[in-house]
Amino acid sequence: MNYPNPKASGSRARLTNGNPLATNGARAKRISGTTKQNNEGAFDFKLMPNPNHAPPTVSKRGKLIKALREEIAILDFSHSPLSHVPDERAASMYFRSNLKRRLVGAFVILKTFEEKWVSQKEICRKFKISKGFVCQVCKDAVEAGWFIKKVEPRHNMPQVPLYQCTESMMGAASKYMAFMSSQREL
Repeated sequence: MNYPNPKASGSRARLTNGNPLATNGARAKRISGTTKQNNEGAFDFKLMPNPNHAPPTVSKRGKLIKALREEIAILDFSHSPLSHVPDERAASMYFRSNLKRRLVGAFVILKTFEEKWVSQKEICRKFKISKGFVCQVCKDAVEAGWFIKKVEPRHNMPQVPLYQCTESMMGAASKYMAFMSSQREL
């Protein structure tokens, strides 16, 4: 095949669609005016999921609005009121101070509601947070009385500390979720 651009050969020539001005696939598509198609010639929704760039349907729009309201309410946690109970207030301020702390605290609360114990290694793997940071958060929370620590003996392995949150943390989480649910009705 003879391409107008003598420097374009092989896969680069296919990207330019025979246009000497195009340098990559996206620019070649704009210049040549071709649509993305697979080998059979049918429209490929994996490459371009919304061919007409149409707005979402009414049902999808409602779901999108609901999801955005929930996300705004969750991300605006710093403006929700703090508890007047000193222990809950201290825990709220500690876990609100850093997003990673908030993730660790929320994950331990979630596992406690599921009646499971969680290890530091599981938290590190789940959120890709450094072991040192997770260890420090768990240590601080145990010292403050927000987490309960249990050491599980294992054969031929070092003992693994497991964590759950205390009843006061679960109560504070329930109050917080009730507040957030009321805020979702914007």
